[in-house]
Amino acid sequence: MDDKEILGSGIFSIEGKVLYSSLPQTTLFNTIREFEVRSERNLIMVKQMYLELENNEKFISKLMQINGMKFNLVLMFSFRVKFGMGNLHLRDLLKKINSLN
Repeated sequence: MDDKEILGSGIFSIEGKVLYSSLPQTTLFNTIREFEVRSERNLIMVKQMYLELENNEKFISKLMQINGMKFNLVLMFSFRVKFGMGNLHLRDLLKKINSLN
């Protein structure tokens, strides 16, 4: 995969705490806030989320669980990446993460 296609990634607790992030700062703050609001208001837990920004950058978020710990994995893709291809890359990454477990 072209390094220019993935613009950043992050791992967040269900409550919105940052466990890891290489997301741009403004994107990071907006992502944290989204997870915090969902947690504070006891909103339904989102299993997977797809977002597209006005500049056509795309986000895919997936709820994961390893050793009983739930967290959200977020990938940010360039405008060139279609959601289907982004989802394939996310699935490949999830397989690699699960193989480490």
